[in-house]
Parts: sequence; structure tokens; C-alpha cells
Amino acid sequence: MVPRTSQPVRHHVPAATGGLFASENGPTADDELDFIQPAKNYEWGAPPETVPGALAGHRMIDWTPVIVPTGITFLRRGAFGDEYASSLFVAGYDQADLRRVVLSGPQFTDVDDELPFARFDNTGIGNKPLDLAEAPDGSLYVSTFTAIWRISRY
Repeated sequence: MVPRTSQPVRHHVPAATGGLFASENGPTADDELDFIQPAKNYEWGAPPETVPGALAGHRMIDWTPVIVPTGITFLRRGAFGDEYASSLFVAGYDQADLRRVVLSGPQFTDVDDELPFARFDNTGIGNKPLDLAEAPDGSLYVSTFTAIWRISRY
């Protein structure tokens, strides 16, 4: 059985866990960060209790109002310091921002905090983040419609 997701935008598999993380976009509500598991149903827009317990996937975050997540990544190389090692970074198109989601647990599926990380000029669409990735030196690459930005600690 293939897991059901509505409109998955980005997937990421961190080496530390081997788990699969996915972001989804809803039309006006219920953007999600999910931990994907085999034979699970993520039933976009439905309260988790409406999916039979054994079939319900692990919805880590439900963003309402929407943030329009367009990219997710972990940083493995520690360029921002050890305190960022258990963080997932999320690009939010709606508010032209990056968020740091602090995770814990054996598979990094427990959400401890969601913090602002960076904000782009939200005038027009030119600087809306489209995707992000870890650079070879551990900094963060962020693509927009007009540029590829490199964000580093110093």
C-alpha cells in the first residue's frame, strides 16, 4: 500500500534517521509537515481522529493559516553550531520566510519548537523562497525566483 498524501511539495531523508519527511500544501488551510511511514494515510484536511488509528500517519505540524511550505531540509554539517543539528528548516512562500523546527526523539519526530530563522523582502514574488538545500560547507542555499542565496552563520 502506498501512503496517501494530498499535494506533497518536498521530501527529505536525513541520514541521521533514515526517515522520510514531507511537506504538503492545502488550498486555504492545513499545510502540513508529515513523517511518512509505509501503509499510512495522511488524510489532508481531516482531523487525525477521523482516520482509523492504525492507519493514521504522523502529522508533525498543521499550519493554519497556511505558510505554503515549498522546501524542507536538515543541516548535517554543523555550520550553524551543534544546537541546530536536530533542526529541520522550512521555506514558507506565503510570508517569504524560513523557519527552524527544533526536533527530538529517536527519529526526530517530536516537535519541540518552531522559530523564525530568516525573512526575505515580501514585496512582490521575486524573493519568495522556492526551495532550500544544504551547501557543501554546511551553510544553507535558498532559491527564489530571482536568485540563489547562501545563508551562513557569520
